[in-house]
Amino acid sequence: GLAVTSRVVAAPGITSSRGSSPTALTGLATIARHEVLVIGAPGLLSEREIAAIEGFLRERGGRVVLLLEAPPAGPLLGLVGGSAWRQDSSGRVVDLAADSSLGRLRGASFLFPARLPRGAEVIAWAGEGRPAIWRRPVGDGEVVVVGALDSWQRRAPTESDFGRFWPALVAGLAASAPPPIEIGLSQTVLQPGDSTRLTVTLRDIAAGRGSDASVAARLVGTDGGRTMVRLWPGRALG
Repeated sequence: GLAVTSRVVAAPGITSSRGSSPTALTGLATIARHEVLVIGAPGLLSEREIAAIEGFLRERGGRVVLLLEAPPAGPLLGLVGGSAWRQDSSGRVVDLAADSSLGRLRGASFLFPARLPRGAEVIAWAGEGRPAIWRRPVGDGEVVVVGALDSWQRRAPTESDFGRFWPALVAGLAASAPPPIEIGLSQTVLQPGDSTRLTVTLRDIAAGRGSDASVAARLVGTDGGRTMVRLWPGRALG
C-alpha cells in the first residue's frame, strides 16, 4: 500500500509531523528514500532546497508535486518551466477536465503558463489553453505542477472527486518511480531442489553516479532460519 508521511511548518520553529517525514529538504540523502514529494507553497523554497529537489528528480528518479500559490519565479521557475504565467481569479467555477480514472475537480482560481515547457503533458485542463495541472520530465524523474489554487474548497463528495483524485494521482506517481535497489529472479516459481539466479541492481551505481552503498542478502526459511546468500559482482555496473 501507499505509506504517507507529512511535515507541516505552521510558523518558524513550529512544525507538526506524521511518520518518518524528512526534517529538511536540503539534502538528497535525506529525501531519497521517498518516491514522491508533495510540496505546498514552493515559492518559499530556498535555492539549496530547490537544488536538492532537482537532485531528487534527476538522480533518484523521484516524483515531485508542487502546489503553487503564486506564479513561479527565480530558481523555482527553472525547475517548473513554462513561460508567460497568468492567473485567473474571476470566481467562475469550472470543472477540470481530467482522466476519468482520477475523477473530477472543480475550481475558480487558476495559475497556468501560456506556453508549456518541452515534453510537458497536461493532466487536467481548466478550459481551452489553460493547463491547470501538468507534468514534465526532469532527468530520470517527473515534476507535477498544480495551478488549481482553490480546488480544496470544493472537496465535498457531492461537489467533486477531490478525495479520490489526489490519492490516485500520488499512488500512480509512486508506482512509476524507480526503486533505489532492484531485485530480480531468473526463475520465480521453484520446486524443492530447483535453483534460480538472484540479480541485485543498485540504481546509482548502474547509472554511473557512484555510491558507497553495500549489499547483503539472506534467505529466511519458513522455520525462521536464516542462510547467508553470497552475491558476486556482475559484468555490468550496479
